[in-house]
Amino acid sequence: MEKPSRELTVWVKTTNYGRIRSDRKPTKLMAIYRFGGVICIIGILLVALLFIGLGDNINPGEAITITLIWTAICLPCAIWSFKASKDVLDEYYAFVEEKKDIIAKEKAEIEQWDKNHPHWEAEEFYESMCNAGFSNLDNETQKEKFDLYVKNHNIKIPSGSKSAVEYFNFCKKEAEKAAKLERHAALIKEEAEMLCEYTRYANIYERDKLIKYCEDQIKLYQEEITAYRQDAERVKAGGEAIYAGSKRSEHSWALHGGIASGIAGSAAGLATASSIQQKNAEIRQNNRELSQLIASVIVYDLQKIWDLERVAEGKYKFWKEKLEESKLKLVRNLSSDELMKKIDLKVSNYVISETGAVLLSVQCKQKRKLTINTDLPVTVDGTIKVSIMSDGNLLGHAICVIPFGGVGNSSINIDCICTEIDATGKDLTFEFSPVNLWVVEI
Repeated sequence: MEKPSRELTVWVKTTNYGRIRSDRKPTKLMAIYRFGGVICIIGILLVALLFIGLGDNINPGEAITITLIWTAICLPCAIWSFKASKDVLDEYYAFVEEKKDIIAKEKAEIEQWDKNHPHWEAEEFYESMCNAGFSNLDNETQKEKFDLYVKNHNIKIPSGSKSAVEYFNFCKKEAEKAAKLERHAALIKEEAEMLCEYTRYANIYERDKLIKYCEDQIKLYQEEITAYRQDAERVKAGGEAIYAGSKRSEHSWALHGGIASGIAGSAAGLATASSIQQKNAEIRQNNRELSQLIASVIVYDLQKIWDLERVAEGKYKFWKEKLEESKLKLVRNLSSDELMKKIDLKVSNYVISETGAVLLSVQCKQKRKLTINTDLPVTVDGTIKVSIMSDGNLLGHAICVIPFGGVGNSSINIDCICTEIDATGKDLTFEFSPVNLWVVEI
């Protein structure tokens, strides 16, 4: 186990006034600009005092003129310096504000790690012993071997422990405890993501919900299509790069033959040219075989990508059509209480997680076929609240969002989760009540 850095990431930004850091105020940089402003003011005062001291030895008009010119030069510099000092501080606050989410996340991760690993040195020791082959000390033989290992490797045991075995057992206990806390934290995060996913459309109503769902699906498959096309381009480029790097170049038979002819005569030149031509023929054959091999691999990979792209394109077109259909669907905002009476609801399965959260699968279907305008079949859509009870006491609620397509004559299962309670070891019962229900044309 690696202990994380206790220091936050230091972000650096270069501004018009110099570099600023996220971990501390730019006091030195501000002091430099302020000092420059003060120097300018002092310069103006010194010039004025100099002319006052000279008194009758200088023409008053000239003294005033020189003082005004000096002031015209120094005063804007002083104003700019003080403004720069303020701007540096403003840049710092804006920079910290920009990075506040990242900094807050890092702080939370460090705090969570410290909370989960109060004895990280003990966990590290246990991990090193596991790597050495000592994950358990269940019998006297293992304990004796462990003692020998500690002595042979000169491993220091903290003075608070009576023996190496005792310290090992403490470290193992701490490592198991930390692993449980880590798993618990990961589960909490995963369950929070599940809650967001299950309730994504809970606050979108009627036709807007249908349209939003279709738009999300269109966006999802459009991104998939783009990703597959990028993958195809990478495969092509990779194949071309491999071929270019592996391809052998042919030799110039005329050049080599000419050289041989000049050195050893025309007969040697002809023999060399003939040999080079033969080798070039072999190189061309090898290049053809390499090209065919690389092409076959590329085509195989591209075919898989194209197949996936075609599937994504089919789903993209499907949801584009569904979007246009959804815009024309008839919707009726009927009484939610009355609609609740027209559907069967029951919890088909539930699981209590290690965190105490409750994961539910709700089975639902219409009791009988529903219609509007006399003969237009409809499904029930919207949101239902599941009250979670134990021994007659209310523990919490789960929000059950009916998916695209609604509740019809066929039974469907809807997943939902309640993360606000600890239901560990409790026997649970469930009650249903409407949040907001309506009917939609099938």
